[in-house]
Amino acid sequence: SNTSVIRPTVSTYTVFEPFSPESSCSIDCSMPALPTTSLFSYDEAMGIYNNLYDIDKNPYTLQQKALCRGLFGDYLNAFIDIDKALSCKPNNFSFKNSQAILLFESNCANHDANSIDSMKQAMKVLEQCYHNDKRKIYHAQKFAEFAITMHNSYGCSDYLKKAQDWLIEMTQERVIESKNTVKLKEELANILSKM
Repeated sequence: SNTSVIRPTVSTYTVFEPFSPESSCSIDCSMPALPTTSLFSYDEAMGIYNNLYDIDKNPYTLQQKALCRGLFGDYLNAFIDIDKALSCKPNNFSFKNSQAILLFESNCANHDANSIDSMKQAMKVLEQCYHNDKRKIYHAQKFAEFAITMHNSYGCSDYLKKAQDWLIEMTQERVIESKNTVKLKEELANILSKM
């Protein structure tokens, strides 16, 4: 008899669809390709990622696991996973983007100087990603989302103009404008028109 083993796969590790529930600090969270907080418990989600990683030690699985941990608020372990992924591919801007997202979101609810400094560090990482990666639109979108949060929640307007410029640049380069990009451009234009 023919017996075959079915291996679970994630068809595109390097691309995941953004999911946009409002988080506690009014920013969009990135949604991993697999488990969601509404579909799986934390333990179930980690079980799926652990099984996938046991079958194929792919650092993109660690990236997605880290982002999923972030959705559940387990930032300590999220940083361990994304750092492990970065140790495998230190120049991977998708991993650096995820690290910046986790750094920003883990500090978003705090209003102390250290948290604001960490969020500014996340913005620097996103700037590096934007300038060094050919997939600029996602970095530009995250930068814009976080620039709006920095303005609305912390009164920091340092990043607004750059965020707007990058999104306009993406439009001029004929990058397909998603609904999210249009929304971000409109929100930035509205904020900047009042300054």
